[in-house]
Amino acid sequence: MKNGNKSLAEAREDYLEAILILSSKASRVRPIDIARLKDVSKATVSVALSTLVKMGYVQAENPHSVALTPKGLVVAQSVLRKHELLLGFLTEHLGVSAAVAREAACKMEHAIGAPIADKLANFISKLKGAELGDGTCARLCNLGGVRSNCSKRKKRKVFLRNKVRLI
Repeated sequence: MKNGNKSLAEAREDYLEAILILSSKASRVRPIDIARLKDVSKATVSVALSTLVKMGYVQAENPHSVALTPKGLVVAQSVLRKHELLLGFLTEHLGVSAAVAREAACKMEHAIGAPIADKLANFISKLKGAELGDGTCARLCNLGGVRSNCSKRKKRKVFLRNKVRLI
């Protein structure tokens, strides 16, 4: 996960996301755990945490444990939501390999705002509804070229074939 080209805002968001992920797995989050997850040095984590504490996103419970403040939790949840949306979309609907999708989602999560994430969530919801057979899949696949991973592929081909015949 080392990347020297990240902006300061992206790096902060990544630390908040890491703290959220780690806090879901353990009762306390230690800086060493963050360093391991992000593949950075403890010194780097210490500097980042110091900045996040000053900004009010993180509170240091003691020298060996940190937690998100309510302000930090909001940002971390937003970043994690965007990451999961993008990762799922790239792997499940576009067929991108997990490794490539993880890296791309990590970059893209910082570039999109909540309105775009909401639109993507709605689009994915429509795709999933289409996989249940409501006919949306064919319409969406016609618009977005997302054919390959639809579980109703045979029905969609028939629909498309019938539509072509009707035209």
